Amino acid sequence: MVFACYGIAAGPEKSQEQISIEAGERLMARLQQGGRVMLSGTRIDGAYHLRAAILCFRTHVDHIDEAVAAIRDALAELDG
Repeated sequence: MVFACYGIAAGPEKSQEQISIEAGERLMARLQQGGRVMLSGTRIDGAYHLRAAILCFRTHVDHIDEAVAAIRDALAELDG
């Protein structure tokens, strides 16, 4: 089993604590609307993180690449 956790990185002008939970929740909602990947969310030390649990033996690198691409695309849509 592989468990991965992703957070929205703070830029140089903001600390990690200043990254809003609402931003993470908006990203999660966008990913769920897109339907490309199924992730879950959690809060760790006050920051919102996306979670991916890769359990199936049929999961390959291209599936992981697609999940990363979906996250990047959703972030770009929210920024744009």
